[in-house]
Amino acid sequence: MSKLLQLRWGGATIIALVATLIFALSAWSWAQDKPAAAPDKPNPPYRGIKEIKNPQRWDNSDQKVEVLYFFWYGCGTCKDVDGQVNAMASRLPEGVRFKKVAAAFRENPDWSEHAKLFWALDNMGLEPKLRQAVFNAVQPSREVPTQLLSVNSQKAFARANHLNLVEFEQRLNEPLTRNMVEKTYAYLDAVDLGSVPSFVVNGRYVVSIEGRRPPTDFTGAAEKLALEELAKGAGEKKPAPAK
Repeated sequence: MSKLLQLRWGGATIIALVATLIFALSAWSWAQDKPAAAPDKPNPPYRGIKEIKNPQRWDNSDQKVEVLYFFWYGCGTCKDVDGQVNAMASRLPEGVRFKKVAAAFRENPDWSEHAKLFWALDNMGLEPKLRQAVFNAVQPSREVPTQLLSVNSQKAFARANHLNLVEFEQRLNEPLTRNMVEKTYAYLDAVDLGSVPSFVVNGRYVVSIEGRRPPTDFTGAAEKLALEELAKGAGEKKPAPAK
């Protein structure tokens, strides 16, 4: 290689090195001047909590903090969050009593029929085992209307699930079942609960599902309130029982 070529090559190398250094310094300077990324916004407080004006417990048979979960078999969201509710209930300590209750309103006969079915199965000790089967039978698809609204269809469900039909029909029609549905009417009116899925925590708070928040926020809010009630000994200060 000639000296002229060597000189030109050496000059080009120097120019390239200088350009690289300038670019690196510019990039470093830009990175220093760039504002830091904003931190993730904290999750806002759960807004679906309402304090009950006149506290009402469902059951005053013990001193435990009471957590009630109200649902409807015809509610798609209730079906979707049932697993999350079960997981939350399994974490509650000994001092908290958890109970699921089928919501019922006098003005809505469909809910009342499903509440009767709930109490019949509950009094047979079979509701937890058959809950998903009831959800699936009531809501077979988006295209099929709500099911299990007649005694005959409920008896067919019982037969398909190998229940004792005599006992099932007896439970369905006994005064205890009717009384529990009536109690639900009165209780939901007393605590001013108008939607499901919802929790009532120790007769003091209604926790309703909020918009697009994940189910874990909904169940977590109820769990947090239950633990707070337990910590402050609220279970010993029992609100008046529902009439």
